[in-house]
Amino acid sequence: MANNFYTGERFNRHTICENGEGQIAGRLGEAEFARLLCLHSPSFSWIGAHAGPVDFEVHLTQEKSISVDVKTKLRTVRAKPHYDAHVTLSQKNYDVDIYVFASMNERDANRVELISWCSKPWFWRNARTVQAGDKDEDGYIEEADAGKMKYSNMTSIDVLWEKIEGYA
Repeated sequence: MANNFYTGERFNRHTICENGEGQIAGRLGEAEFARLLCLHSPSFSWIGAHAGPVDFEVHLTQEKSISVDVKTKLRTVRAKPHYDAHVTLSQKNYDVDIYVFASMNERDANRVELISWCSKPWFWRNARTVQAGDKDEDGYIEEADAGKMKYSNMTSIDVLWEKIEGYA
């Protein structure tokens, strides 16, 4: 397996950050999620290094596992509940069960926070669809076609493990 922690370039045409800086935020978000999994002692596999749609397989039983895609956004401020999570439309049909949303604040020693989560089907039923170039209510210009939802409309990361155990 090649070391693709940071290439300095987009992974592909769907990657939002042009210079690949999102790869570092993504890996650190995945590391923070792995730390959370270790606190709850489930068996899991990290497969994020393969640059596919799934970052983790969380093994609930010998027969049952769930796939998790950790979405980390690079910021210069601490994330607030009214901020938005994005999943690019190109990923809508990826085979994952759960999205976990994280934020990395580059002005606070690259602090990573796990913020919220939801099932993939729930996200796409409830997300607003935006197009690249659209301007939101705060004047932010969308960089990609995406599903968009406020963190506060999803489930807090604090109850993630309790809910994941319910999938078993």
